[in-house]
Amino acid sequence: LFVVACGAIESTRLLLLSASPEHPAGLGNDHDLLGRYFMEHPFYRYAATIPNFAGLPDRQLGRTYQFVDDLHAEGMGGVILAFYGRTHERLTIALGIEMQPSASNRITLNEASPDAFGNAGANVHFDFSESDRRVIERGEQIVRDVFSQFEATEFEKLDYFHFSHHHMGGTRMGTSAEDGVVDANLKVFGTDNLYVASSSVFRTSGTANPTLTIAALALRLGDHLGQRADAERPGNA
Repeated sequence: LFVVACGAIESTRLLLLSASPEHPAGLGNDHDLLGRYFMEHPFYRYAATIPNFAGLPDRQLGRTYQFVDDLHAEGMGGVILAFYGRTHERLTIALGIEMQPSASNRITLNEASPDAFGNAGANVHFDFSESDRRVIERGEQIVRDVFSQFEATEFEKLDYFHFSHHHMGGTRMGTSAEDGVVDANLKVFGTDNLYVASSSVFRTSGTANPTLTIAALALRLGDHLGQRADAERPGNA
């Protein structure tokens, strides 16, 4: 039994590099899904002056996911707000969004940038969908509403944008090979002994950090492989 347990980009790249006469597009890629539906957690930042607010420089004061359910009910991705006290009377709010899984956001091989072993590196093709842009606009409205409750002045959208390095998607879980790269037990479709333990199997990204979900999936896979080994041990047939 083999388990690919790398980050989303590297797990996907390894499967793309597995192309052979039997699997010309790579293992688990009979339907051109390998590498697709890549996701991240992008963040924007906004600032305003809050009366009588004693800032805490470079300190995160807290974060809230309280708007996720409301936006999901509207058919949109969720948002997270993180609050920072940067300077005296100045409050910064970072807005993170849950991206739509888009087939056009994908990982491909880059022959022009090989790794240390001479294998093709990775390209990431990435853009925001119209749905993502609506979530960003809706999130900015929420940020403005929060600042207005603080009676803030001098609202400003900062020239600041970053990704969280939360790579997700690329070997998404599905109910069949037409729907994903791995099944519910994380086994690669079309194989009998190859599994993927990675955030690359995520179908959606959520708004929270992915680490606990990665750990939960790894533990569940460990249990599954243990049960499979017990069932396949001679005398247990």
